[in-house]
Amino acid sequence: MNIWIINQAAGKPSLGWGERHYNLALEFIKKGHDVTIFSSLNNHLFFDDVDKKTPRSECVNGVNFCWIRTIQYKKSKSIKRIIGWFDFILKLMWRVLFSHQQKPDKIIISSSPITPVLPAIVFKKLFSVELIFEIRDIWPLSIQQLGNYTNKSPFIIALSLIEKIAYKYSDKIVGVMKYGNQHVEKITGDKSKSYYWVPNGYKEIEPEEVISYVEDMRSEITAINKSKKIIGYIGTIGIANNMDAVIEIAAYSEKCHFVLIGDGPEKENLLKKIDDLSVSNVTVYNKVPKGQLNHIIPLFDFGIISWKSLGIYEYGVSANKYFDYMFFGKPIIRLGNVKGDPVELYDCGFISECDDSKENAQKIDDFINECDYDKLSENAKYGVVESHSFSVLAEKYQKLFYV
Repeated sequence: MNIWIINQAAGKPSLGWGERHYNLALEFIKKGHDVTIFSSLNNHLFFDDVDKKTPRSECVNGVNFCWIRTIQYKKSKSIKRIIGWFDFILKLMWRVLFSHQQKPDKIIISSSPITPVLPAIVFKKLFSVELIFEIRDIWPLSIQQLGNYTNKSPFIIALSLIEKIAYKYSDKIVGVMKYGNQHVEKITGDKSKSYYWVPNGYKEIEPEEVISYVEDMRSEITAINKSKKIIGYIGTIGIANNMDAVIEIAAYSEKCHFVLIGDGPEKENLLKKIDDLSVSNVTVYNKVPKGQLNHIIPLFDFGIISWKSLGIYEYGVSANKYFDYMFFGKPIIRLGNVKGDPVELYDCGFISECDDSKENAQKIDDFINECDYDKLSENAKYGVVESHSFSVLAEKYQKLFYV
């Protein structure tokens, strides 16, 4: 079977982000399928130097990448980013229609962004194949709630129309959110529309030789850990990640040191908040390559994830950082009112839906003192291996290919 995956934000290991479909593709190939991923090289979450080094088409460990060069931008909130969505659509159409691509048997279109679903529907009609719409982020609801847009915003109205078109013309709908079917039913009014839960996952990575920057980090974290528990965060520092709440908790915590590793649009604001509050038990490091995480996460005592209290999270969450922590057996401290996350599903950590920073700091200290650490660690490892390895997730996809 020839499978096309269209995801404007799909990446490969060297790009530092967006490897879900690459890892699924590796498993599809083991099952005898051919896979081509259509993506853009211009993504604010990729490492900065990739565009000049990557050819228009390449094969990475058997996975065919068709790279679409779109307008360059650096910030997530940028008019250039929006222009890039439509730049991608036009160039994708041109690439498919005029470059003699082998006819697909299945097309998977993954959002966000949601806009490439429009050419995907054209390809479905053109090639008479099944279209699977995969929801990684519920657009435009997440944009609306995180960006404080109203229902009357022309931007939201346009994206809502595209969302309805996506649901209408898709043959199957996949989502990484456990309860995403409830949102689909709310938008379409159709309870019979098939929804399949295929969450994010974890692929064990061959450790790279430790680089000097990471070696320095390791030395600093190890020294801190002699007197305090290490609560670690690895990931994007953006609005959705609610790192402000973590800093405010740290200001009241006496037993823990918080290590935050990552980049993102809110990083400068975060550093300013740390300085304004004179918080001494937080250390912030720059993003590191995926292969270096094997040298860092084992030094954590706990992982932490913080969510804003937004309605969108009632449908579930599946952030990749959960599985990074779980693979290394790190119990997770989860802040925020969300449903169906791995901490809840696998009983592998502490959950607080409280918004009071001082109270949360006390609760976290009590949890650290009283928890059955070995049991939580065991639950975390079991959950990620049994339910979130890419071989398991690919098998879920394999079954729905033939439904």
